[in-house]
Amino acid sequence: MREFTGPPQPGHRPPDPRPTSLDEVLRELRVIKGEVADVKQAVMCLPTVESGVRDLKDRFNRRTKTHLTVEEVAEITGRAPYTVRRWIKEKRIRAQRIKDGGPKGRLLILREEIERLIADGLGAEVPDAVLA
Repeated sequence: MREFTGPPQPGHRPPDPRPTSLDEVLRELRVIKGEVADVKQAVMCLPTVESGVRDLKDRFNRRTKTHLTVEEVAEITGRAPYTVRRWIKEKRIRAQRIKDGGPKGRLLILREEIERLIADGLGAEVPDAVLA
């Protein structure tokens, strides 16, 4: 392949882009043939790649988190994070404190606790996806 050498200089004729000999033509055809073969090989792999992506997407869609943060529970139940923390303090729901983020750590709540909370009527507008 020919390289770009920059803008033409005044009084300078650009080189003829056509090959000047049969050997150059054959050389360029071999390069093109190799590039076409590479593209063909890549296209042949697409169904396998698409199948793998679909499989991963299905796996992620089936997965649900076992523990949720206070903020996630607040969003799911339609309450403020402060309210969720109060529920934990009042022992309405159980939570685990882990050493991650902040000086006191972070509170994680089991998904089953959320389902029980919703069944008790403490969730406001709960999305259907949470109940699934």
